[in-house]
Amino acid sequence: MKAKLITFEGIDGSGKTALSELLFERLKQRFNVHHIDEFCPEYLEGYIENLLGRDPDLKLKPDLYSAWGQTLVFASAYTYKYETLIEPLLHDESNILLVDRFGDSVFAFQSLLLEEWNGIAREEAEHWIGQLLSPLPRP
Repeated sequence: MKAKLITFEGIDGSGKTALSELLFERLKQRFNVHHIDEFCPEYLEGYIENLLGRDPDLKLKPDLYSAWGQTLVFASAYTYKYETLIEPLLHDESNILLVDRFGDSVFAFQSLLLEEWNGIAREEAEHWIGQLLSPLPRP
């Protein structure tokens, strides 16, 4: 990995997006900088549909909403974000990547959800989420 990877982590409303967008605007004239949002529109607009469309036997329940389900969707979204938007840019040392929510805040939030909503011990939830996010490189 040769590119510079800068991540913005924190709770909702803490200014991550505003700060990363401001930094992007200031750097884009002088550097090869890429701003990667927290949620990728491409993931929401087609990737899931295409993925599920390949398996006609897979049926999702629209009323199913749980910490487990949300955690798996987040893990899937971050895998997509890393594999399609981040990883291809990491091999060029001229790239600077500004990533809104890369791993730490997702780790903390999803671990908390599993503990509060599903009654899973914090250590077990952190271990499970840590395993899901383990392929991501550390910034």
